[in-house]
Amino acid sequence: MKQLHFISAIAILSIAALMTTHCSRHVKPRQTDIPTQSNMTRATVTQASATSQDIITVSALTTLGTASNAITDAIDSFSSRMAAELAVQHILSTTTLLSQAAVSNTLAGIAAEDITRVLVNTHYAREKLIPNSLNYMQMYEEVLRRGTPPWTCLLALDALLDYYCYHHTTSRELHEKYIALRTLAAQLTPEDASDPASLRTFASIQVGLLQRLDDEDVLKRLDYIEQLARDKRAPFDDDVLESLPIPRAIALIKLNRAKEARAIIQGMHDRIDSLKDSYTKQEVRDVQNFMDRVMSTRWDLYPEYKNKTY
Repeated sequence: MKQLHFISAIAILSIAALMTTHCSRHVKPRQTDIPTQSNMTRATVTQASATSQDIITVSALTTLGTASNAITDAIDSFSSRMAAELAVQHILSTTTLLSQAAVSNTLAGIAAEDITRVLVNTHYAREKLIPNSLNYMQMYEEVLRRGTPPWTCLLALDALLDYYCYHHTTSRELHEKYIALRTLAAQLTPEDASDPASLRTFASIQVGLLQRLDDEDVLKRLDYIEQLARDKRAPFDDDVLESLPIPRAIALIKLNRAKEARAIIQGMHDRIDSLKDSYTKQEVRDVQNFMDRVMSTRWDLYPEYKNKTY
């Protein structure tokens, strides 16, 4: 993923105003005097005049050096993870809403990978607009702002979209954040994901946009998803692909194109026995009921549905 692509989210997110300071920090590599395996191996090869006992001794040191490096790496990994655990818990233990600068300072020097691994395994109240949950989201904003590695940025974006979609109508500030995040998500391409895990998150974000975009944009996003699937550029589950005609029909109804929508749902109903996804089957089992439920949400377009609920 292009780092600048995600760093541009700083301006888009409109959260710069919340920050009093911002500087990039990197984890300093741990220095060690333990010889590397390549150095020890080279010593073995170049000692052409060495005795058998000398070669055995150097080979043993190679093994010892490799094992020592592995132990050192494990200790470093554990220490980094513990630092992330402590920092996240410290932030979440606060009962008031922290500034973005305070969150950034607390997470300074901790790798985005470790922060993200802790966050995805930490429970938060998604349905509540409380300081604890907002501070949790600010940690994801910090991960997104760093811009790399790709998998952490995509997971952060997915979590932020979900939370702010749930709460964006409560204030202008949250609405602006949500729109900025949605815009960023809509600009993503498979090239912004550098590994299979990132591609799965990218695919999840694309499907999630179907519930978050305006109806005309939903139709365009559906075309994009279907093209990605045909070109095998992103992994979409079979049940997801099977269900895509449903959001297409919903969008068409809301665009006053009910006749086209009915044709889609009727076609799915006619082959219901071949459908595998239970949700999709349930939605298209009764064509008229589907039409009534969706059309009643837009009685401004379909006056006959005013004051009717289904």
